[in-house]
Amino acid sequence: MDSNQISDISALANLTSLTYLNLEFNQISDIRALENLTSLTTLYLEINQISDISALANLTSLDTLGLDSNQISDISALANLTSLDTLGLNSNQISDISALANLTSLTNLYLAEIQISDISALANLTSLTNLILAENQISDISALANLTSLTYLNLAENQISDISALANLTSLTTLYLKINQISDISALANLTSLTKLYFEENQIGDISALANLTSLTYLNLEFNQISDISALANLTSLTTLYLWNNQISDINAVHNLINLGTLFVARGNTITDYSPAYDLPNLVNTDIPH
Repeated sequence: MDSNQISDISALANLTSLTYLNLEFNQISDIRALENLTSLTTLYLEINQISDISALANLTSLDTLGLDSNQISDISALANLTSLDTLGLNSNQISDISALANLTSLTNLYLAEIQISDISALANLTSLTNLILAENQISDISALANLTSLTYLNLAENQISDISALANLTSLTTLYLKINQISDISALANLTSLTKLYFEENQIGDISALANLTSLTYLNLEFNQISDISALANLTSLTTLYLWNNQISDINAVHNLINLGTLFVARGNTITDYSPAYDLPNLVNTDIPH
């Protein structure tokens, strides 16, 4: 029933055996008809016109709930949905996420672009493996310090300067921190499972903390204040490296990065000798002049 023009779902009210319901991409604002569908385990309501979700309060069998791109501000109705494994709330108008504090079965939580600054409610959600918090007003990420099961974390486009809370998140494989206010990245030194790291548009000068992150395949450090890239010399798993708009003059460190297929470094730096990149055998996408 997704991608139709449904606005009235009252006909569903007595379908109490339903376990799966997809109503995304419709014109629904009133979901009271769902309040007795307590057998539901999967419910998709993305991209509708929903503001009141109180009808979901007793749907305690739900393990997957999609509410992205609605007009929701109050999520208190979710507080007792303790079976939830996956919850999507992206692109709403939620400022208070305290109702999530006891949803300790969550492994996937999507909270991008919802106007939050306080994420303390996440502190005990230690089963989380995937967490998206991009495009908010977050500055304090200390609540993430014990979420050691995380493998994917997106904190892009916030107001973060202190990332020390990430120091023990050693299961992380993908980390987005682009467009923040970060200068000190020493907390990442032991995150040796990282394969993808997005750090563009920060205030980073010292990248020595990356020296042992030898599983990295993708690294974006564009628009920072980096002059010394020697820490990258042993990151031989790298296939993609973006270094535009820094203060780099010496690229000797790339000489041994034989798996690089993509290297962008010329624009916005002060390099005169590009020869260390000339013999990279797999390089196909680059701005290196010959």
